[in-house]
Amino acid sequence: MQPRISIYIPIEMLFGDIPTHAEAIEMIKDGRIKDVFERTGRGWMSHLNSISMAAAQRLACDCELTMIGADMHGAPLTVDTAKRFASKKHRIALEGRDKGCAFPNCDRPADWTQAHHMIPWETRHETQIDGLCLLCTAHHVAVHHQGWEVALGATRYPVFRPPTKIDPLRRWRDSNGNFTDDPPTPETFFAEGA
Repeated sequence: MQPRISIYIPIEMLFGDIPTHAEAIEMIKDGRIKDVFERTGRGWMSHLNSISMAAAQRLACDCELTMIGADMHGAPLTVDTAKRFASKKHRIALEGRDKGCAFPNCDRPADWTQAHHMIPWETRHETQIDGLCLLCTAHHVAVHHQGWEVALGATRYPVFRPPTKIDPLRRWRDSNGNFTDDPPTPETFFAEGA
């Protein structure tokens, strides 16, 4: 049985020119270090974290490969389905974007999470990457029963708003706990009337 590998790669790198090792050495010798970093992209794997594009190419030689393109912010491109529950492909894409529980400052790994509909499934009857985030059980409860809100931020990553007892101003926060701008309306990411 072949190993199964999922690699998350920024979309511009899928179509870009990756320098060979010899080309990178020549660029360094010529003092073009910035060019080396710009042209040598990085991928991400759930158990290895960041990997070079060269390593991704070597791993892809003899495996069942799922490559997931990402936008300029690193968020995976959408996967759409009419089914309520997140599919295996949804989970793979969510793991690439959220890396684990998306709740501010939570370090629980993706294997300990559930896919949460940021807009209730009953409202839109859609299961899309831009409508889901990964939450561990404790933070899933916090969103459903303790007054926390979650939405998709402008960079297509989940953002969270605490209840007034935690922050009287109810400011939105990213997964690192940093304050962030209010998220755009859902219509920015979803088609009307779906």
